[in-house]
Amino acid sequence: GKSGYYYPDTTYLIRKNTKYDIYISINDTVSITGTTTTPDSTYWIQKLKDTLQYPDSLKLPSTDTLIWNKSAVSQMYLISVTCLDTLNYGMYLTNPTSELNRRTYSPRRNENSYRETSVISLMPSTKTSVVWHILKWFGLHDIGIWIPDANYLRWFQQTAQMSVLDPRFSSVQGNTNCYGFFGSAFAMRDTTFVLKNQP
Repeated sequence: GKSGYYYPDTTYLIRKNTKYDIYISINDTVSITGTTTTPDSTYWIQKLKDTLQYPDSLKLPSTDTLIWNKSAVSQMYLISVTCLDTLNYGMYLTNPTSELNRRTYSPRRNENSYRETSVISLMPSTKTSVVWHILKWFGLHDIGIWIPDANYLRWFQQTAQMSVLDPRFSSVQGNTNCYGFFGSAFAMRDTTFVLKNQP
């Protein structure tokens, strides 16, 4: 969107293992400061295949595994899975068709959950098999691995796991009552196509 502040120099790239400070001044009466140290990068040891076959039964064990290199600065990772196209399906096949995409079925999911096309989970390891029931749609997906700094991790735990912001875990300070997070994360992404199971 257009809300928020974005650094005007779009050619500047954030450096890894670097300390960044932020200073925010509001109406010359409120000042807020924060610090983050950007995490190191990582790399894929084993990517997912370009195409995955969704099983006819979720009770079947997954044979597809994703592995990435361990971070020297973080023991926790985030994994994000996003359906990139909830409408089209056939256009991505080797022999393109006009077939439309459809939702996966999970007894744990309600109708509104399909509106959010992304799922982000906390991972305490650098290896995971495909967890089929988190996929909401078939088709083209973006898979992301995130290495968060401590501030980013606290923000994620507060917003995604607790659904409330507790000022005691804030990573910024100010001359008035304020709370928030100034954090950073390294992210790498890949894509995979999830084939439909039997209708």
